[in-house]
Amino acid sequence: MQNTVIIDNYFDGFLYSQMDCEEIPMAGTAGAYDRKNFFFYCFYVSVCYNWSEVNTKDKASYRNDILNKLGLSLVPYKINNSKELLTFIKQSVDKSMPLFLLASYSKLYYTPNYLAGETKTHGVIINGYDEEKSIVILTETMPFNNSPLHLNSNPLYTMYLKENILEELWVDIMGFFKQTEDPNLDIIYRVEKTSKPLVSSYYELVNDFLNNYGFRVDKLILFIQSYNENRKDILNYIDYYRKEFYGSLQAFFRCLEYAFADIDKEDQDLADFISFKERYLKARSEILFALHLSAIRCMVFDENRINELSSQVDFMNKELNKYILCLQKKVTVKTSEKFINFALGKCAVADSEMKYGEKLIKASQALNGKCSNWMNDMWISDNKEKIHWFIVDLAESKKIHKIVIVHSGDQHKTIDFELYGSNDNLDWTLLSETVGNKEVETTHEIEPSMYRYIKLYITNPGAYDLNARICEFEVWGSDE
Repeated sequence: MQNTVIIDNYFDGFLYSQMDCEEIPMAGTAGAYDRKNFFFYCFYVSVCYNWSEVNTKDKASYRNDILNKLGLSLVPYKINNSKELLTFIKQSVDKSMPLFLLASYSKLYYTPNYLAGETKTHGVIINGYDEEKSIVILTETMPFNNSPLHLNSNPLYTMYLKENILEELWVDIMGFFKQTEDPNLDIIYRVEKTSKPLVSSYYELVNDFLNNYGFRVDKLILFIQSYNENRKDILNYIDYYRKEFYGSLQAFFRCLEYAFADIDKEDQDLADFISFKERYLKARSEILFALHLSAIRCMVFDENRINELSSQVDFMNKELNKYILCLQKKVTVKTSEKFINFALGKCAVADSEMKYGEKLIKASQALNGKCSNWMNDMWISDNKEKIHWFIVDLAESKKIHKIVIVHSGDQHKTIDFELYGSNDNLDWTLLSETVGNKEVETTHEIEPSMYRYIKLYITNPGAYDLNARICEFEVWGSDE
């Protein structure tokens, strides 16, 4: 009987001319947990290739950095022999965990690169087996160097190997790795779910890019500036550089288009962005062509030529950044329009409520949608203990997307706190944890989930005293 971890073929994915033959299957393993992960992973690879200070030569490290954002980890396992490999494959598939194997093309007889005598490393997904037929199921990507950029083909396809053939391949691959002192000797990787994803939507993906990457550094500019020293590399590896600085951007722009999909198709800014995308890609392609042609002609660049090309790249990046910021703002507005503040006007309870004269500064006051008068529009606890809690009852389970908290200002801002969700007010799920907060308003995006009760658990209420102060507590979600 066949047992398989489902890996999509990604007919709408990316090809070898756009993404490295290790990264496409790596993205496929991430997609086994959520189809969108394939695109998220490719987006981050494009960012790492072009605008990140991450060292992409340290592949295990930067791949794990990306996977961690998706709530996943790439875990290496040492395999002592081919029989142990088969056992490990079956155990992993039974746990619904795909495997990722690195192999040299010089040992993969079924690829065209094998006949060409290439020794480059290639990635293979192992995601199934058939015990009765002694078959192992692989998911592969076919590297055709001469494929058109928009070839209508699936990036991944399914392949069946007899167990004894896979064992022979393993022995040959590891023998080659031993000769070349490759760090992947006797190693197979398993992609495992280890935490909640930090990014679970295209909107969050673009926000993460703007907040943590942006266009602060461009590796194409660094490439231009080192042209005179690297002319030989440009001649020998131009296909590799075109894939990094041009081909991979198909993944970047595809995800941007998905993120902006809810914007009105007649929107002029969106139309301008689509038009600019083509100009951006064309400019990068022409710069790479100019570098390659100059290297063929053994031309040396003076400082003026280097500055000219670098300025072109920098200008296009600034324009692209403007478009992304503009369109992301429109998505933010539309997203807010679709969401409902389920906490507005609902009931809340707390560990304590401060008494000011004859008036209690009640918990439910933080749910009235106002922040104008602290006596009527805020919850303040007593100051007997440092730890405080605040629970909102939404009356019924709702699909929650984010929680917004308006804290008191100055030294009264809540410093350390946690957010929990529950459907019975007994069993609680941690949604978010904040340490060292310095903001008056904090937004906590969560994986969309159904909850009736939301709890704020405060472990450090502020720098001034032990009173917790919350001006407004909002629970945003969709009415599904």
